[in-house]
Parts: sequence; C-alpha cells; structure tokens
Amino acid sequence: MRFDLHWIALPLLILTRLPEEAKAEASKDFSLPDHVTRHMAPENDPCRDFYAYACGNWSTVHEKDPYRSLLEQLDYDYQERLANLLEGESQTSGNESRFLQLPFDFYASCRRNLDMPQVLTFLQQLVTHPKLGNNELTVALTAAFRLKVLVEMGGDKMKNIWLQLLLRSGPDWNSNETNRKPLQRHQFERLWLPTTAAGRFSKEVFWREVSQLEGRMMQEDDEEDQENELTDDDESLVDSQHIPDFWMMPWRTSPPSLRYILHMAALLIQKPPAFLIPYILLRLRFAAEAGEKMDRDLLALSPGR
Repeated sequence: MRFDLHWIALPLLILTRLPEEAKAEASKDFSLPDHVTRHMAPENDPCRDFYAYACGNWSTVHEKDPYRSLLEQLDYDYQERLANLLEGESQTSGNESRFLQLPFDFYASCRRNLDMPQVLTFLQQLVTHPKLGNNELTVALTAAFRLKVLVEMGGDKMKNIWLQLLLRSGPDWNSNETNRKPLQRHQFERLWLPTTAAGRFSKEVFWREVSQLEGRMMQEDDEEDQENELTDDDESLVDSQHIPDFWMMPWRTSPPSLRYILHMAALLIQKPPAFLIPYILLRLRFAAEAGEKMDRDLLALSPGR
C-alpha cells in the first residue's frame, strides 16, 4: 500500500517544504480534494513520517471495503463496472455481434440459474464456435452441471475437475432431470443435428466415438486393470446410491465404487473438448426428449382424458 499511495502524498510534500508565507499564499488558491484529505492523519509529524501523515487514515476509511490497497480498489471498481455491463439489458437482447454476445453468454453460464431449455440453447450456440478448447469446455461444464463458479480447466487439472463433478452430491437436484442410459443407434439418429459437431466429426465417426465411450462407461469394475491400489476404506467413501449432481452421461445401475469413479474420470480426460462439448449437448437433448415423453404419458393418464 505504501507504494500505491505515494502519488497522493506528493502535493503535501511540496506544501510542507514551502516557506510559511508561501504556504499561506498557496493555501488561498490551493486546497486538497476530499479523497486526499480524508486519508490524511494530521496528528502525525510530516517531518518524521510523511507517509503516515499523508496516508495514515487510508486503512480506517476503507476498513469495510473488500480491498486493501489502491490498486485493489481500482481492480474492484473495474470488475464492478464490467459486471454491471454484462448483467445489463444487452446481455439478453440477442442482437449483439457474435464477438460481443459470447462474453455475455459465458458470463450467464455461471451467474444465472439456468434451466434445461436455457442450457440447451446456450450449448447449441457454443458448439458452433470455430474453436472448442479448454475455455469453451469450462463454460460448457459450468452451464451443464449448474456450477456456481467457473471451473478452471488445464492439462494437469482435468482429472481433478472430473473427479469433483463425479463426486458431487446435493439435495437440490432432481435425478429424473437427466437420462443416464446408453444411447441406442435409433435414438442417436433422432437426436443428431448437422450442427451438433459443427463439421468436426462426420455422423458415423461421432457415433462410433459415442458408442465406444458409453460401452466402456457401463463396464463393471476390473480390479486387475487399475493404476492405484484401493483399500476397503477408500471404497466406503462412495455411497451405494450415489449419482453425481446433474449427471447426464451413462451411469451403471449397480452400486458405484471409488474404482468406478476413477475409471469414469480416466475415460473423460482422454476426450478433447471438441468431442466432449457436442457430446454433452447430445446427452442433454436425450434427457430433454425423455422428459417430454414422460410429460405426455402423464398427461394421457390424467383424469378426464
């Protein structure tokens, strides 16, 4: 903070070095602004500790503020103005250029409680992005798994990110919202859209990747094919009824184990964002389709029909 506030002290230093007559004359035409004087501590002797004299009251004035230096204050003000801009009317207008609309969409993915139709719309826009990398996967997972903060992607962090998603469990999620059965070919045909993989994969190649991945996801534990030895205590960390919050990918019906969680994470970290993002979109469309069918069935069974 001493370095940050030296510029405030400069005019005071000049004044203290003026002769008394010059000071009196200067004070007639020169007065310090309030944002300077309120930070001063005049009880200190400027000849002994000029910084304490000029800035000694800064920490008291800003005691309840979420910053501890002038640079932090500037950063805070900047972030606040940026947040106000992103939360403004233009965020949802839909009339912005793609260059401007993407930041609004990314911000919305972690700041708003998106429902299923909003998540689907968001991901459908995202898959058309010319490049799908870790940044895009960050916002896709944040939206799809309804995270409150953006996850931070990176090469050495991917395993931990997937483990955190696989181990999430809370009371606010309705497990009927997603479909965790493997996709069948006729279902894939119905759900596939030309924009799903945006030219990155042909339909046949994408289906082959999906079917192979989901087949491995449904495998039972192979105790001989594990990188780490797990103890009984490790296995007890996973509840036998555990289903990760907002999980939309295949999940076996037999009780999951920590070995199975590690197996799932190992499968997913091998897949690039260019595959994972359209795959998550496809799985969520599968869940939405199943939900719509359930609503129609319930409506058909309702009295009076």
